[in-house]
Amino acid sequence: QDDLERASSLARQMVCRFGMSEALGPLSWGRSDAMRFLGGPFDFADKEYSEETARAIDMEVRAIVDAAHRRAQALLGERRETLDAIAGELLAHETLERVDLEALARGRSGPQPAVAAAG
Repeated sequence: QDDLERASSLARQMVCRFGMSEALGPLSWGRSDAMRFLGGPFDFADKEYSEETARAIDMEVRAIVDAAHRRAQALLGERRETLDAIAGELLAHETLERVDLEALARGRSGPQPAVAAAG
């Protein structure tokens, strides 16, 4: 749930604050966070854009989140074997050291033996 809220919030900022929208162009929509402080974070009574623009913003936000979701699913699908290997090792050992995780990501299995420091 938190991931969805963060993704939605970031996508809305991309469109409204940073002008990262093909359809709406490089414009900033709405008040800044500093201005919202005076009226509270959910004070939408003084929108600075029309309902039509609000719908366009919502569509752009949805498109960004949907595209990110598709990309995440594709990456997870492409790396399914590695993810399964990591999950298996976590079930067997509860924790993994960085070196073990890196080895699994490179296709080697199981915890790696510790290397003695030269000295």
